[in-house]
Amino acid sequence: MEWKATDFQSLGPFEICLLLAIGFALFHGLRLPPVRILMLLGLLHMALAQARAAELLALIGPLVLAAPLARQFGAEPVPPMATRASLAAAVVLALGAGTLASAPILTFAPNMRGTPVAAVSELKKLHLARVLNDYDFGGYLIASGVAPFIDGRTELYGEKFFVDHNAASGLMEPDNLFRLLKDYDIEATLLRTQSAATKLLDHVDGWQKVYADDIATIHLRRPDARHVAEPAVDADRN
Repeated sequence: MEWKATDFQSLGPFEICLLLAIGFALFHGLRLPPVRILMLLGLLHMALAQARAAELLALIGPLVLAAPLARQFGAEPVPPMATRASLAAAVVLALGAGTLASAPILTFAPNMRGTPVAAVSELKKLHLARVLNDYDFGGYLIASGVAPFIDGRTELYGEKFFVDHNAASGLMEPDNLFRLLKDYDIEATLLRTQSAATKLLDHVDGWQKVYADDIATIHLRRPDARHVAEPAVDADRN
């Protein structure tokens, strides 16, 4: 979902912020230097093309606009150094106290919906080093202390690696699946139970299904694993 274009079919936070920003710029006649306009338009294009880039726009956009806004609307008088130091110290103390107070109350954990909790628990018992995992399972593997084959940090893996993995798991190019299994000497796979690659491995010699639930399936490389996939011949043609 994060790689898809931003969805405007229903009103969401991104659309609200975008409309407010456009309205503010039109109402106040905001003017920007050409370089900052290009930077802002580039960030906006990325955010519209891929939903995951909206965070970049929210993070970098204000930095692009800060100086022009200050010059156009005027900055408030700078308080004395002592006042600023006291204010900074008060903010740090407030943040520290809030963090200490909330730490015992708040707990942070991956979203359990669609998460292969049981499958990863079984996978860890196998003590394997090279596991081909589904793209969506990478984050939970990291949280569980298991090194993933791929995860959401796609920029670290490169476009070709991501495209090859996507084509392999979805069987858009079946040869990619077997090439990845061979080139990376994969010992097991952890893929979505309903994925095309999982269904294929159910019938491929040398791979044995050792765990499956509604979310994920584990196939283990076993040279002696044999499967019968050919249907019986019905001699009666009438």
